[in-house]
Amino acid sequence: MLWKRVLEARYGVVARSNLLIGRGNNFSIWWKDLVGLGVEKGMVGDWIKDVFIKKLGNGGSTRFWLDHWIGVAPLKEVFPRLYNISLQMNHTIQEMGEWVNDKWIWHIKWRRIFFTWEEDMDRHLWNLIGAVTITKEPDSWSYVNGGVYTVSANYVYLYKKFLPSSTLGLESIAVVAQVWRS
Repeated sequence: MLWKRVLEARYGVVARSNLLIGRGNNFSIWWKDLVGLGVEKGMVGDWIKDVFIKKLGNGGSTRFWLDHWIGVAPLKEVFPRLYNISLQMNHTIQEMGEWVNDKWIWHIKWRRIFFTWEEDMDRHLWNLIGAVTITKEPDSWSYVNGGVYTVSANYVYLYKKFLPSSTLGLESIAVVAQVWRS
């Protein structure tokens, strides 16, 4: 996934929830436009989630509390009280534990001891994360259709999703594009 590392090195983390677009950053206009597709046009949903699937590996690029990696929502939203007393609010999964004798061991740290009524939340959190398999492989992205990601397949997807209907088909547009390149 060299292309992903190149894009992240130049423009920021590919995952949209990690990408901050604001003043004073070094993101190119191209990257801002690509990530923002659909947002400005009032489309519902995140097109990146329609195209890519994140596969959890070692959790090195997945934030424990802030990214949606387990359950129905990010853990910050499911367990807001626990998030508020965490000492690891912005940590990745990889930073929340360690490998001991080829077994993943969680090390969640809290600012204080739990109140009695918070202990149930903690047990629920442990049950939830205990069912997840953490591997030694890096987190990865794959194309939603199970195939290999290609720029042309992504172009066709974005074209169909965001550009207005045209009387020209994709084949005709490809011919027009070829003419413009010549």
